[in-house]
Amino acid sequence: MFTSIIIRYTIKPALGVCGINFTNITAAPAVTTTTSLVNKLNLNSKVCATKGFYLPFSTLNDTRKMADAALRAKNALVGGFVADAATMPLHWLYGAEKINAGMGAKSDKPEFFETPSCPYYSSKEHPGHYSLGQPSPYGEEALALLTHMVKNSGDFKSPDAFADDLLMWGETFGGRPNHCTKEFILHKKTGAKYPECGADDGQANSLIKAVVITTRYYGKPELMEKVEEAVRTHQDNDIAVLYAQAAARLLERVILGEPLQTVLTKPDEGMDHDVVDAMAFARENKVKSIWEFVDVLGARLKLEQAVFATSCKLPGAYIAALYLLEKHGAASTYETVLRDNIRMGGDNCSRAIITGALLAAAGGIPGEWKSKVKDIESYDKMADVLLAARAKH
Repeated sequence: MFTSIIIRYTIKPALGVCGINFTNITAAPAVTTTTSLVNKLNLNSKVCATKGFYLPFSTLNDTRKMADAALRAKNALVGGFVADAATMPLHWLYGAEKINAGMGAKSDKPEFFETPSCPYYSSKEHPGHYSLGQPSPYGEEALALLTHMVKNSGDFKSPDAFADDLLMWGETFGGRPNHCTKEFILHKKTGAKYPECGADDGQANSLIKAVVITTRYYGKPELMEKVEEAVRTHQDNDIAVLYAQAAARLLERVILGEPLQTVLTKPDEGMDHDVVDAMAFARENKVKSIWEFVDVLGARLKLEQAVFATSCKLPGAYIAALYLLEKHGAASTYETVLRDNIRMGGDNCSRAIITGALLAAAGGIPGEWKSKVKDIESYDKMADVLLAARAKH
């Protein structure tokens, strides 16, 4: 087995996102990713004398796999934010009547609805927030974690450091703080440290943290520990942690190359029984219409009003996300699933972030949707920081 590569091409540091150390490199045209390197050099044989290098097939295959995984991870992170922004205008509408009235003539393409209609927040109440193309409060929470990690060169270094930044963000960001953020701030102001600073909150805020952390730590043994730390900093709740870790494992498997439908139908060995049962329930009911599913989910959760099965409370939000991913089977696309998610209503933004991440990792992000997100370039750049950090450690 050969362990080095002799190449006449320079490699910029950004290539490090794939975790490859190249040696004996001399000057020539620069490329910035492993994929562009492979394509530029047309690596199609063991010995390419005209290109000036010798590369074993196994190394080339590993290089491609790592490049593909890095691209899927970046798509997951950015795709979650795109899905959230697309859903935000019709967030927190409960019941078919309200949702249909909100969508109006755009029921076939409800994404990026021109008139943000959420009854719980607006750009008028929160200037600088919640205009078309901007994140929901859930997206803003995910962005707070992402910004913290970018500040630390892409790493999640410690829960208490995150708690300090989260406190500053919560007190100054100007958007709509949710229940767990308010409780977290109260705990921090009394001097609470990790994990006591976290709110006792078992809602789907935890799923969005899983997307950010998994982008940085997929394939790393510390992934589950980092997910728990990020969640408990804000939500010191066992249910929140359980389903965040389950979501992280699903996303990790897709990033590492497993087909999404395989991931959904074949739980990991040793996965918690409640999580396996949730996956089975979503799969068994995937043939039902959205509102038929909401009814059976409401019955499973023993709710007086089934419509609130679409709320942010776990495990309902996790099960609903899985149902949406299962509903169209192999024909699932980013657009079809996320449109159904908007039509389901309730807390469709937390579901959008995790479903959008999984779908984007599996199949990419529609360019038309991405173009409608404000400051989309910043999400791309922040994703690159996380992936560069992953390559170093």
